Amino acid sequence: MSNTSSNIIQIDNLAALSAAEFKNLTSQGIALVKITDAVASDLQQITAAGLKYFDLDKQQKEKNRFTPKKREGYLDQNNHGYAIERFISRGSNPAASDIPLNEYADVIQRVRAYYKTHIALPLLRMLFNKLTLSPSYYELITKDPDYTLSLIHYPASENSEQRLQAHQDSVLLTILWTQQPGFEAKINGHWQAVMPKPGYVIVQLGIGTALMTNGKCHAIEHRVTIPENTPRLSISSFFGANDSVLFLNAVTGEKIHESFGEYVRGHVKKVYDRLA
Repeated sequence: MSNTSSNIIQIDNLAALSAAEFKNLTSQGIALVKITDAVASDLQQITAAGLKYFDLDKQQKEKNRFTPKKREGYLDQNNHGYAIERFISRGSNPAASDIPLNEYADVIQRVRAYYKTHIALPLLRMLFNKLTLSPSYYELITKDPDYTLSLIHYPASENSEQRLQAHQDSVLLTILWTQQPGFEAKINGHWQAVMPKPGYVIVQLGIGTALMTNGKCHAIEHRVTIPENTPRLSISSFFGANDSVLFLNAVTGEKIHESFGEYVRGHVKKVYDRLA
């Protein structure tokens, strides 16, 4: 496995992407994208609060437990082959009043809003423009899109192991912020460690984008491997389409699923069944 991310495209300005850089992004399905110093500072604050939160006993964390109906809160995925725990925010007050994340509710929503307006929507619009896809379908999928900000905690383990098994995300794209090693992506058939420099996030294209563009975009396969006795916390935003919109192949017009939301939930269930 290569230990460098030097051949991954680095984007300082999405609006100024060249044709060669666009080809690199769509063929690899991964890029490093610059964020502002203010957003980087916000992410540092969320990380510090997240570490305190995940250090609470499970009973306290379960006070704001994730449910299929609410779709926000604490989620323990140790029984799903992942050996991780998450705190997922979709836009409501992200935490119960007596846990460390509560005072950072505004910060969490500020980062979500930045990711949406400065990374996800501009990137999707660029894909639609450069691939000459339907502008009206872009408007449909990006009206009230479903997207999260998820804190992902990997507790320390006595073994060096893959804590997040190799997979591709079902959504349109994922925006990942981390300051610790462990993230690996399969690029040109080879696993490669990816560690962005400060001030950048890792943007990954998902299966949703690959399907929607008829394979013109590559969904990046990735995993997380952590040294023994090393905890890890990362922050990911999983960006999907409008939950109820008809999910189409935007190139051929063929129906992929009755709704984007049902497609995602079906994909996630298959992954969990395979890992269980």
